[in-house]
Amino acid sequence: PQLRAFGFQEKPENVWDGTTASDYAGGSGTETDPYQIATGEQLAKLVTSKDTAGKYYKLTNDICLNDTSAPNWKENSPKQWVGGCDNDHFYFSGTLEGDGHIVSGLYINGKTDWFYGGLFNGLGNGAVIRNVGLTNASVTGENAKADGPFLGTLAGNLQNNSTVNVVGCWVDDTVTVKATNSGSSNSEGAGGFIGCGASGMSLTFS
Repeated sequence: PQLRAFGFQEKPENVWDGTTASDYAGGSGTETDPYQIATGEQLAKLVTSKDTAGKYYKLTNDICLNDTSAPNWKENSPKQWVGGCDNDHFYFSGTLEGDGHIVSGLYINGKTDWFYGGLFNGLGNGAVIRNVGLTNASVTGENAKADGPFLGTLAGNLQNNSTVNVVGCWVDDTVTVKATNSGSSNSEGAGGFIGCGASGMSLTFS
């Protein structure tokens, strides 16, 4: 993992519209013919899929989830990303090749009783994430009843007894992650990449 600095970015042309695509841009999900993800809508389809084990995905474009060209973009009703939850714990267990592309404008603001949040809700056994950059991200959450929240730009949580590999990914200094537990447990987690690692898991960064 790396920390990189990027200059000012102009107003993007294609910004996620808040919906989930019905299909990917192409591919069949195999190692030699991965599903192609070119838009925020297609990325939302991936993140909300519960059938990813053994499947392969590839970013073919930089993806903008919110317009971050204005300094106060977080105050201009940004669109809430789909990679967060209060009680539905599911995990990405496939392989995502970012091919050096950047995901910008990730915004999550879980007001109450959130458990996990990030680009992915969580990463499960066999997950591999390669060569993805995350910039201009704001991930915040609060839980008043139980443990949590556990928040990260890449994923909120790693599944119990899972083996996960993160290769060549990076964030920069435009990323903020904040987790608050206002209940009795005072247990929360916030990380630049991963919010929390569950018991028995193995995480490799390179």
